[in-house]
Amino acid sequence: MFKVHEKLETEVEIAGEIYEVNLAFDNVMKLLDLIKQPHLSDGEKVFYGIYLLLGIELELEMEQQLIVFESLIENFVHAEDERDVNVDLEGNIMPVADKKQTYDLTHDAGYIYTSFRQAYDINLFKEHGRLDWREFKILLRDLPDDTISYSITYLTHLAQPFDTKYSRKYLDFPLKIKKHLN
Repeated sequence: MFKVHEKLETEVEIAGEIYEVNLAFDNVMKLLDLIKQPHLSDGEKVFYGIYLLLGIELELEMEQQLIVFESLIENFVHAEDERDVNVDLEGNIMPVADKKQTYDLTHDAGYIYTSFRQAYDINLFKEHGRLDWREFKILLRDLPDDTISYSITYLTHLAQPFDTKYSRKYLDFPLKIKKHLN
């Protein structure tokens, strides 16, 4: 869970040793790209993934390295932003909007960069090695709806409405944009 009043955890204990986990957003994005590489074996992905995150080669059996790697991914990379239950002034539980990932970090990189500049005045290139992955994910998730990334994502995932003779002129423009973006 992301808490502003607590320091983000960046260390992990493996076989009695403490290691610093490199969670710079650009490093984690390299890791996510690495995992998608079809020419690498699962063992190579584990080996290089651990090296990217910890900066070392672990002297462990492959089964143990796989456990370490999966734990790193689960606890640091894909750790959910578990929100506390929101309640209104009367104590009623408030519904939480389900925000699915509707962007591709590689394909939409330019839009993401532009949106970070627009919304937060953050130059992501200058943040290489500095901006934590978990911070990046939260900033990305909560981009305002007036950013290019939000608009592109919305149009890309826009459900096609029913086609009627009355709606045709209103459908043409967003559908053309959607076709162009996909």
